[in-house]
Amino acid sequence: MIALTIRCIIIYALLLIAMRLTGKRQIGELEISELITTLLLSELAAIPITDPNIPLLYAIVPIFVLCALEVIITYLTSVNPKLRSVIAGKPSAVIVKGRINQSELKKLRMSASELMSQLRINGICDPSEVLYAFFEEDGQISVLEKNKCDYLFLLVLDGHVSSFDLEQSGWNEERIKRYLDSKKILISDILLMTLDRKGKISIILKEEK
Repeated sequence: MIALTIRCIIIYALLLIAMRLTGKRQIGELEISELITTLLLSELAAIPITDPNIPLLYAIVPIFVLCALEVIITYLTSVNPKLRSVIAGKPSAVIVKGRINQSELKKLRMSASELMSQLRINGICDPSEVLYAFFEEDGQISVLEKNKCDYLFLLVLDGHVSSFDLEQSGWNEERIKRYLDSKKILISDILLMTLDRKGKISIILKEEK
């Protein structure tokens, strides 16, 4: 019994360290790769606890391998937007300027009832009151009301053009490049470049620049 208690404490401490290293968020905010890692970690941790004949090393090594993979994947997706869209997906506009995007709902296999439920959770009863509603990568629906915000198109994020917002804004990569050339700014130097519905552009450069 004492040995089992000690094994539980060791595995618990190990998981705390692992989750801290990988920067895990709340379950509802996990991306696909993070959710898979979390589920696998829980399974690996349970094996040596339920079976005292299995060496702790059989759990410790796979746990740290998984954590290392998650850290590597997180880094790669942060510097490569295309890889991120493949692994984590990208936001989907389910409502655009008060109109429900039914083709996107079909792709997401989301019913009108589910959409309305999410709108009510966000305090919205009428879709026509919504400027944009996005199905985010973590499975949440974010809602922007017409009367409460002036939506910002995120043209550039972390030195890369945001293809999703670019489609919505009416701009293209060539137009962004011409604008930045006129300001003598490189895309790679930009942390955030936004465009509001009035055409105002804001640029935040990376601190090292």
